[in-house]
Amino acid sequence: EPIVVTKNWKGEIQNSYDVISNISNTYNTEQSELGSIIRTPHATTLPEKIIKSCGIKSCVIFRKAITFLYKLLSFHCSFFDQHYPLYKAAKSFLKKNNVDIIITSGEPFILNKYGFFLSQSFSLPWIADYRDGWYCNHVTSISNNALTKILRWNEYMCEKKWIRQSTAISTVDPLLAETLKQMHAKPAIVCYNGFWEIYPTAQHTSTLPVTLCHTGTLTPGQRVEFLLEAVKELIEEKRIQETDISIQFVGLEYFKEQLNRVVSYSSSLHNCIKTTPRIPYNEAIRISQSSDFLINFTEEHNTAIYAKTYTYMACGKKILVLPTDNSLLEEIVTKYSLGNTFTDKQTLQNFICEMVAAKKNGTLDTRITNTVGLDFFSREHQTKIFTEEIKKIVSC
Repeated sequence: EPIVVTKNWKGEIQNSYDVISNISNTYNTEQSELGSIIRTPHATTLPEKIIKSCGIKSCVIFRKAITFLYKLLSFHCSFFDQHYPLYKAAKSFLKKNNVDIIITSGEPFILNKYGFFLSQSFSLPWIADYRDGWYCNHVTSISNNALTKILRWNEYMCEKKWIRQSTAISTVDPLLAETLKQMHAKPAIVCYNGFWEIYPTAQHTSTLPVTLCHTGTLTPGQRVEFLLEAVKELIEEKRIQETDISIQFVGLEYFKEQLNRVVSYSSSLHNCIKTTPRIPYNEAIRISQSSDFLINFTEEHNTAIYAKTYTYMACGKKILVLPTDNSLLEEIVTKYSLGNTFTDKQTLQNFICEMVAAKKNGTLDTRITNTVGLDFFSREHQTKIFTEEIKKIVSC
């Protein structure tokens, strides 16, 4: 029986301002036959108070400076920790109730501080769950920003201190598991992100354009230019028309810097690129299912099976890995015949031309009909794997 301690969200998150305005200031507890959810308020920071009272464009430099101090000091002083109500709620529950194990899931990784203290205070085993890397995060690890490096060093010291007290680590893929295992000398459990269900295969459309769809986060290291440059050259060389292809970025408008990176890449692509703000999950599924191909952009110095990959699997449309990572993504896409990987721009350009021609002829069908073996990545199956690991730890 799980007891989940989380924040008391009260609305959809469309932009960064919604993160501030859509958290309730009250505690709330929900109980059902599945378990309990304890919802806590959000400790509003000074920069957030300024945004609420003066607007998002007010005191920007001052807010950034104070936000940096909050991030730096939050690991050492609860006054600066906006997630502290989570710890208080968990501690209060543990004082009155018996539990068998603590699991903290990051990010935010300050939750590992809570796991450290709660495990010590109540003599309970503790699993530190990494949905992303912390010190070895694929975004911050490539940043040259001096302030980011200071924060990263500070958090590395905290990570080494706290995780050494954990019973085990769990994470999302074998490579990250091995990295964390070596870093902390702890047993590592692999629990893939997975998908809820495989959705009924959508009817494909036979009319142009060929539609490529990317959903969710685009990180600074992901090589979106690999696709943009390939399509730009095809249009400029008149091998395809602007109306032959559409590249959709679902949710990209939430990430302003990455949005600008894409839409300002070339004027030749202005009519090809479509973007949206954050949208409800069901709408994102509908757009993915109505697309011809679903896109995974890789990073040069990091490999991972991004969470969107599992949603792509569930949508039943072929996946394009751009460019190939020669690792986890290529392996999973190849093993289960989920799509195509590309090592160079010319091969991608030839592929796009072939797909455009096939769609003009009415013969393009990119549905995945063979889902044999994909049940391994269902959240039901991954939960069973994780449950067995939890039972082993509790029984020791």
